Amino acid sequence: FGPAHLLRLQQVRELQARHFNLGAIRELIENDRLGVIETLFSDTGGNYTRDELIEASGLDSAIVRRLEANGYLPDPATEGRDAYDTTDLQGLRAIRALLEVGLPEDVVVELAGIHVRHLQAMHAEITELFDAHDAWPPGTWDAFQQDLDAKVRELLPAAERLANYVRQRTLQRVTLGMLKAGAQTT
Repeated sequence: FGPAHLLRLQQVRELQARHFNLGAIRELIENDRLGVIETLFSDTGGNYTRDELIEASGLDSAIVRRLEANGYLPDPATEGRDAYDTTDLQGLRAIRALLEVGLPEDVVVELAGIHVRHLQAMHAEITELFDAHDAWPPGTWDAFQQDLDAKVRELLPAAERLANYVRQRTLQRVTLGMLKAGAQTT
């Protein structure tokens, strides 16, 4: 084995330590996307079984089952991981915080489900947009693909800022509309 093989083995071990299964690792290596994965799936720490995650979250297992059923808490294997991590724990703690401020369980579960459904639909549209790269101006797709690993480090924060901006402005418009409607009924 030469240095390239040793590097590859080290990368595989690191991904396994981050709970990626071997099938997902093989896909990443075959598609030369290890750099993208470094950015998308940075190690958030934690290594929880389902029962450990539930205990650490402080939620009842019945609500966690409902959150799994509506897609809010996916099985880690669907994302190429072997265990739950800190991101999953933070997601469940967000649910607990909503319950603690007095929202009914049914409302919180439905709110989580609405987010899941709408984000899945939005991501399907985004995928279609990128799949239609043949319609992009000539040369732009190829230019975009060059050094994609480095670009993802900039792309993801910019996309998050875009989504946060739209979410914030939408919440402001909806709240203002509710306040105006309430003022008109009094």
